Amino acid sequence: MIKNKTKDESILTQEDLNPRNIKWRLTMLIDLDVLDEIKKQAKQYGLGYQSLINSTSREVFMRKNKH
Repeated sequence: MIKNKTKDESILTQEDLNPRNIKWRLTMLIDLDVLDEIKKQAKQYGLGYQSLINSTSREVFMRKNKH
């Protein structure tokens, strides 16, 4: 969380610098039927579709030693 700057504290905390907390704007092309399904499932889970894309991507691509 970004804090108000005082003499004794920085603007950013260590947690702010954790890569999981840094978001990057991305433009991508995706098939419409895939996007429709993502949005449908996101709604079922009570998530935003971008959050579902992020969490699913994390699950698939960040697996350790599972080939």
